[in-house]
Amino acid sequence: MKHINVASPTDINHQQLDTTIVINKLTALTLISLISAYSGENFGIISLNKTVKGFQAYILRVRDQVKIQLYVDSGGYSIIIGEVPPYQISRCIETYHYALEYSHDTFDFIFSLDIPFNAKHPSFNTRDKIEGYNRQSLLESINVLQRHPELKEKFLFIYHFKTIEHYEIWQKLYKELNLGQHIKHRAIGGMVSLKQMAKIDFVPFIATAYQSLHDYLKSAVYGEEFRVHFLGINVKYDRFMIALLETLFQRYLGNNIPVIFTYDTINYRISGFHVKEVYDLVNGELLVYSLDEIPYELLQKVYLDEQFSARMREEIKRKNRTGRMRNSFEITPLKVYSELAIDSFFAEQVACHHLIDLIMESTNPFDFKSKVKTPIKQIFSPYQHIFGSNTSNSIRKTLYMLQHFHDWYMNMRDDEKELDYLSRDFISQIGLARMVDDPAPKNP
Repeated sequence: MKHINVASPTDINHQQLDTTIVINKLTALTLISLISAYSGENFGIISLNKTVKGFQAYILRVRDQVKIQLYVDSGGYSIIIGEVPPYQISRCIETYHYALEYSHDTFDFIFSLDIPFNAKHPSFNTRDKIEGYNRQSLLESINVLQRHPELKEKFLFIYHFKTIEHYEIWQKLYKELNLGQHIKHRAIGGMVSLKQMAKIDFVPFIATAYQSLHDYLKSAVYGEEFRVHFLGINVKYDRFMIALLETLFQRYLGNNIPVIFTYDTINYRISGFHVKEVYDLVNGELLVYSLDEIPYELLQKVYLDEQFSARMREEIKRKNRTGRMRNSFEITPLKVYSELAIDSFFAEQVACHHLIDLIMESTNPFDFKSKVKTPIKQIFSPYQHIFGSNTSNSIRKTLYMLQHFHDWYMNMRDDEKELDYLSRDFISQIGLARMVDDPAPKNP
């Protein structure tokens, strides 16, 4: 499991360049959005070219220090929040596909342009419109991929699932457009703020992860790498389950097929400004330091450059004394380092507690429950000060739900109806309201 840093072309300005390079040395995977390409009433090729030049400038300034991989977000968030009104969505689709076709030398990976809803224009949120615009976008993507087969290595198709209707729309489009013959890589979207909206305490992407695996097994690229990206992941027990699923799916597929799971979150950039403690993984143990007790050796490990490390030591003293720093962005690498340490801890714990063996050897749900309870408690009980008191319960609850999908994979993986049943049942437990096909007319 690898974290992809969410960045912006402005990160290479004079005040932030050193910090940006440090972050990219911690994680050489970087995500930048096309969102600025859709700004203004008359956005299009001109605004897109300006955005792409920002990508190119970022790469040129950073790659002489570290060889990054650039992921491009489609910028569909502009549609979701309503900055792109419904009458301009077709122009948005056209602009995105111009970038896909003519700017592909700029990036290593790009996400499909997905359109799950429009928060500012409720009348858009009908099955017909969402299905229609996503069909339009995916058809154009297929056309570009057919003209440029090499782009198959860069394109990540995004699944949506958070309501039954989203699940049905994306299932229909996947089959109707025969996407398994056109795509190689997959991603799972729609998870930003999902837990808060649905008020759930389990990992929401289990069903869609297994759906991605099923589609891969039936696809034209079965036998090649299996890559899945999880968009907008922040909650720690979600990340634990990504680490576990990556290892479990690797066991399913065998050592000859690389399984590559990645995730992104903008939270590390935002919360980095307010970081109060830092984590480090030493000999399998997670250590916690408050800002006023961070060892200088840890600063050196994070910032690498002696001058930068010394400056950060003084800046942290200043923050502890006054509550402020001269450049608060400079503390972000400490946040990123801390979260990467937690990710490494998760991977280690999955391995040393033999969780995959426990899953593979369990014969029924009752046997499974009894076997996983103790190791999950052993992993998280000593670290309640980091993960909170409810993390163990959320992970156990998720694992109990996962066991049904695992049983499907081991015993009836060719039964698509059973997977559909399990997926619908899982999504129903998320419990978000359905979209309305025909919005009620406004009162005169």
